[in-house]
Amino acid sequence: MELLNQKNETHDHEEPSSSSSQTVSIPSNSFQLEADLRKPKNHPGTMYKYLKQIKPDMYLKIFLNSLEPEILNQLLQVFLSFYIK
Repeated sequence: MELLNQKNETHDHEEPSSSSSQTVSIPSNSFQLEADLRKPKNHPGTMYKYLKQIKPDMYLKIFLNSLEPEILNQLLQVFLSFYIK
């Protein structure tokens, strides 16, 4: 239990405040998502805020035609850092 508490205290990524960045439109396909994710590539908090806007059922539509491994890796890293705590 102590190890779990230490992990929570030393977590590298903090959820960004709502005033820290501008809201971006929700992507309609994987190409738009990929372009949008290039901008905050080294800012996982911004990526989290962007992905949080997308409803889970929209991912099927977004990735209907394509899902690049690099994008999948970025998504999983953000989900691991912010959604799974």
